[in-house]
Amino acid sequence: MNDRYLFDTNAVLYYLQGRPEWVDFIDGTPMTERAASVITRMELLAFQGISPDGEARIRRFLDDLLIIPLSQTVENTAIAMRRTARLKLPDAIIAATALTQEATLITGDQRLRDLQWPGFRAVTPV
Repeated sequence: MNDRYLFDTNAVLYYLQGRPEWVDFIDGTPMTERAASVITRMELLAFQGISPDGEARIRRFLDDLLIIPLSQTVENTAIAMRRTARLKLPDAIIAATALTQEATLITGDQRLRDLQWPGFRAVTPV
């Protein structure tokens, strides 16, 4: 594993809500090693009822991340993870993105944090 961190959708939301443990944890990660799946970007910006200010805050946060697009490798890995671990498709794609990028997934989702998959690592600050 390298020092790259991939943020799950819930991690970004908790950070933007100002939850202290999430703010401290994420602020402690190197700016140059922060990433997110394109799925996280889509989930955040597609949130129903988002205010213009909320969207602007999300976009500012995302502007500082490397957004990882879908690739054939991510797709194939997500399919295998979904079949084997019975994950929801967005979670499988996000987990597969972290795995293929050799990044640690930062998530509040216990199921992802507890996922046992060779080379996959997920953590939560709480």
